[in-house]
Amino acid sequence: MKKLSFGLILVLGMASLTAAQNFDVSLGGSGLITNSSTHNGAQRNISATGGVLFSGRWWVTPRNGLVFNYGHATNTQSVVANGVKQSLDSGMHEVTGSYEYRFSLGKVEPFIGGGGGLLQFNPAKTASLNPTPNSQNKPALLYAAGADYYVTEHFGAQFQLRGLVYAAPSFSNEAFRTNTMHNTLEPTVGLVLRF
Repeated sequence: MKKLSFGLILVLGMASLTAAQNFDVSLGGSGLITNSSTHNGAQRNISATGGVLFSGRWWVTPRNGLVFNYGHATNTQSVVANGVKQSLDSGMHEVTGSYEYRFSLGKVEPFIGGGGGLLQFNPAKTASLNPTPNSQNKPALLYAAGADYYVTEHFGAQFQLRGLVYAAPSFSNEAFRTNTMHNTLEPTVGLVLRF
């Protein structure tokens, strides 16, 4: 009975959101470009890569919205310390939430936003590193600016530049403990569907 009640509330809630055209979803491709950083003689490099980003936005008012993001990418992280280079492939999952403010200029709707969330780094298992690297979560700050261009009332394209600021993961392995901060820029292009 509780599951049925919850399901009914969820369906009715989604129906009310979509009736007012204040909910949209987007799916896009991202390029992830991360700065290199050096601390105490150890240099950390993270390869540029591509990723995918899913976002759901609920517009509380015509200009103010709440956004949920899920993103995934795979990169190679390298550390050079004392002339020795260690490299590791890692998956990166992003779960973030943010506030967005949008401007309405007809078919074009520019927006800016900021928020935060968690990044989960999942290293590939490799026998060459001892101890074996472990998955690790890191808090992140998110900033974004972009625009939606609606071709029809419900369908359009989305262009944005996002950024994530976070501390580099150590993967529970001293070779990767650099205590560096990174800024990952994500130019993103995708499709948006407004309900």
